[in-house]
Amino acid sequence: MQVAIELPDDLGNQLLEMPDMQLLVQRAIRKMLDEHQKRSSQLLIDLVNDLPEFPAFKGEYPLALQVGLRDEWSLANNLK
Repeated sequence: MQVAIELPDDLGNQLLEMPDMQLLVQRAIRKMLDEHQKRSSQLLIDLVNDLPEFPAFKGEYPLALQVGLRDEWSLANNLK
C-alpha cells in the first residue's frame, strides 16, 4: 500500500538521502503504531482499575447474583 505524507523540505531531503529509506520508514511507523496501541491499552486498564467498588457486590460474585436474579425472574414468569 502506498501512503502520501507531507514533510518539511529539510526532513524530506534527509529521508531521501538514506539508503534504506523505505525500510526505515516502515519500521518507524510500526514502532509508532505499536507504542500508540500500548498507550491506548494502558489507558483502558487504568480506567478500569480506577472504577469504584460497589458495596452491592461486596463479597459476592456479580455473575452469580445476575444468574440468581435471572432464574428468579424466569420462575416468577413461569408461574403466571
